[in-house]
Amino acid sequence: IAGSPILPEYLDIAANIFAFDTLIDNVDRRVENTNLLVSGDKIWIYDHELAFASGLVIFWKPPWVVGSRQHLREPGKHVLYQDLRGKAVDLGAFKAALANISDERLKQYETSVPDVWKDIDGVLKTALGLIGSIRDNAEACLDEVRRILE
Repeated sequence: IAGSPILPEYLDIAANIFAFDTLIDNVDRRVENTNLLVSGDKIWIYDHELAFASGLVIFWKPPWVVGSRQHLREPGKHVLYQDLRGKAVDLGAFKAALANISDERLKQYETSVPDVWKDIDGVLKTALGLIGSIRDNAEACLDEVRRILE
């Protein structure tokens, strides 16, 4: 996908992937490491091991803070950025998906994680807390994504 323009019919799904990565701090979908698979009319994303690293980043700010994700405008920081920049994209489905993440669903996420992963430096608790906060601040989060893509 890197170096290939996004076809118009894929713009919204690409924007949803960009928003997802932006909000969970997935810094590993770069131009040189796309972690994307395009098959037919689907785009599959994988490799999220560097996501949710907020506790490891000095001066980290949550994604609903204006300017908190400006680093994604730097060349190569996200494989989809250049093709999405300046395009009219619809994040309505993404916003609706966020609204559908209930507290019960967050508990289901927690119980689905293998026990051996649960106590690793509080990462799971931090990630689930961030997901809930993103849901609760969805409009401000998506405003930040839109600012980046202007």
